Amino acid sequence: MDQGGNANGIGDYVNQCDVAGVPSVTMCNNDIKGIDDALKRIEAGSIVPHVMLYRVVKPGMDVPNYNSSPFIASRDYYDLLIPHVHTRVKEHRDKVWIQLGNELDKNRSEWVAEWAMESQLLWNALGYKICVINWSTGEPEPEHWRKPMMLDMLRLASVNHDKFAIGLHEYSLDDNSIIAGLPYLVGRFADMFAACEENYIGHPSVLITEFGWEQGSIPPQLGAEADVRHIAESLYGKYPTLLGAGLWYLGTGWQGIADKVNHLIVPVTQQALNYTAPIQVDPDPTQPLPNPDETFEEFFWRRSIEEQTVSLNPDALLQTAIDKAGYNIVEGEFWDAYKNSLHAAQAGEHLETGDRLVWLTPVPTLGDPWLPPITISDPYSDILHGLIIAAPFSRDFRLTSGFDEWRSYANNKHEGGDWDILTVAVDSTEPVLCGIKGRVVQPMPLLAGYGEHVVVEGEHHGTLIRVWYGHMDAIYVNIGDEVEVGTQLGEIGDTGGNFAEHIHINLQVPGHGLSGYVVPDVVDPEPYVSMEPQIVGMYDMGVYFLPLSATGLLDKYGDIVILENNWGQGDERQQLQSVPTIDGVLSFVTKNAQYERRLVTSGWIDLELDTSPDGIHYYEVDGHWLPRYMRLGETFARTETVRHYRKSDCVKVNEITWSSLLKFASYHQTYTVPNSGLQIAQVIELRWLLNGQIEEYYFCAKNLGLIAWKNRAGKHSWAKEIIIQGQQDNNQMEVISCMQ
Repeated sequence: MDQGGNANGIGDYVNQCDVAGVPSVTMCNNDIKGIDDALKRIEAGSIVPHVMLYRVVKPGMDVPNYNSSPFIASRDYYDLLIPHVHTRVKEHRDKVWIQLGNELDKNRSEWVAEWAMESQLLWNALGYKICVINWSTGEPEPEHWRKPMMLDMLRLASVNHDKFAIGLHEYSLDDNSIIAGLPYLVGRFADMFAACEENYIGHPSVLITEFGWEQGSIPPQLGAEADVRHIAESLYGKYPTLLGAGLWYLGTGWQGIADKVNHLIVPVTQQALNYTAPIQVDPDPTQPLPNPDETFEEFFWRRSIEEQTVSLNPDALLQTAIDKAGYNIVEGEFWDAYKNSLHAAQAGEHLETGDRLVWLTPVPTLGDPWLPPITISDPYSDILHGLIIAAPFSRDFRLTSGFDEWRSYANNKHEGGDWDILTVAVDSTEPVLCGIKGRVVQPMPLLAGYGEHVVVEGEHHGTLIRVWYGHMDAIYVNIGDEVEVGTQLGEIGDTGGNFAEHIHINLQVPGHGLSGYVVPDVVDPEPYVSMEPQIVGMYDMGVYFLPLSATGLLDKYGDIVILENNWGQGDERQQLQSVPTIDGVLSFVTKNAQYERRLVTSGWIDLELDTSPDGIHYYEVDGHWLPRYMRLGETFARTETVRHYRKSDCVKVNEITWSSLLKFASYHQTYTVPNSGLQIAQVIELRWLLNGQIEEYYFCAKNLGLIAWKNRAGKHSWAKEIIIQGQQDNNQMEVISCMQ
């Protein structure tokens, strides 16, 4: 629906559904009739999961700019759309889906998929739920769903099904029947689900954002009611991740269709109130699909555990074999297919030892004899079965020295493995990434030959494991820190010995590993270390330049950081301040009275003005300073024009254009500030490179801003004290009179 049209009765539909505990489905263009009714019920305490979708309908907003890169196009589309999103939707961004795009070009499906993923990264990071693409009825073609980028998008949608949905239009294009063209028009969503299943992807959330017969007409009322009931009960309702369909249309235009569809509100309300859900064919979308790498033995072992009903048939082939081997029947015979090969299977346990085996045999074609059964034992008896230690790097790397290779210490055998990135750099700053979820613990024993090293303790199916990372140049975590896969542990290095930079990894399994090595209870880590570089997610750079509250909302003033320096000019009192504008948020890094002003938008962080180069000048900057979102290790190439002015009269002194690099070098869960010893959470390191030289290092903390800085000449400053906002007066920014 939109402003105008005929939405009379939509509020009654929502309210009656809410009272009955039935989710309503409302999809609105520009207006929020129906959505607002549902939000008011929720604000009054309702817990009914109403489905609400909001779409901005204005010229130029249906499609993103195909001629731009997907990344830039996603940012530009956000900037275009967000000013027009209704305030109520923004207030309840975690409950209302926002439609992005309408009837996008199927022939650009790979570009569209990448744009959708970039949009997900941006909008979800800001707390919004989005519904993307919204293909036209009869689109896309089956091959489009099965292309690499589109499959990646479906994977992303599957694991983010609560905030990232796929939109589709389904019309029968026949005002006499909703099933005309089934399943190629209405029901076409099923081909997307088929593509998911073929590639072991869970079903994503789907919204049929336009559903109906033709855009200007519907069948006679009784026929329309029957069609809606039929599709709900026989098709859409069977798929729990198909969240709802918006019946076209209660808005203006389209041959006055609003008045025709309005007559369906009351009967559709009654259908919703009396609806009995059909048996659903879709599994729980939060559960993973079967592992595509599951072996024959693993598959039938798992299936034998799932089959617990005992059905005795002494003459059956499998049961006869189980009895003959001296085993007890523990389940009935079952048939299942592994990679299209159908087998009969049945499990038994030994009468004395309790050991379990599974007997199975291929199901023959009609008339052919049964083959003698074979047995399989527990493929999971290896306590490390299925263990994967994620790659230590986010770029290509190789094994340089394996387990048990000769060494001159202990039992003359290498107790782990060595890995190195593929680079010619002599002194790399590549971060070492954690491969398991766990906690940083004290290394035992302490080994000086390991140099700077970290031990992460975790578990695998209840078995304690420890992963050692040795020879790093720097450590970014502390003992006791909880770490995740992908957490930066430190920097690749060569400490502890005379050798080239690499990372040494031990896999220690207390009570189960091998003895005689310099570290006890080790096993060969190579089979468990993934050689697929980790895909490190995007970081929001904006939170390091904006004062945010504990709930993530924008504050006007942040905490005060007292910075000490080594050049004798006294302490600097730094505070982040912010001012929202129509173009974005202005971030002020105030330094006593002087300040840097940046504009933080959805796509960029742009340094606009700096009044602090010295006491008598300020400068303005043209050009992007930093992307809003960056991957760890990413380097941003930029060209800036800098103009210096006198503060006394605002007369330009000089102008220079230069190209430089800004690198997102590292991320620290906890950072110990040099000299002061302050420990500060969530710190990034940025490096400014000019002509290939690192000119300056910036260490910025979330919600605090700069906490440490140094330059190539040896000057450096550091946070020595943090003062909670409100305990002292806020910084007052200087006024340059000629700029007013």
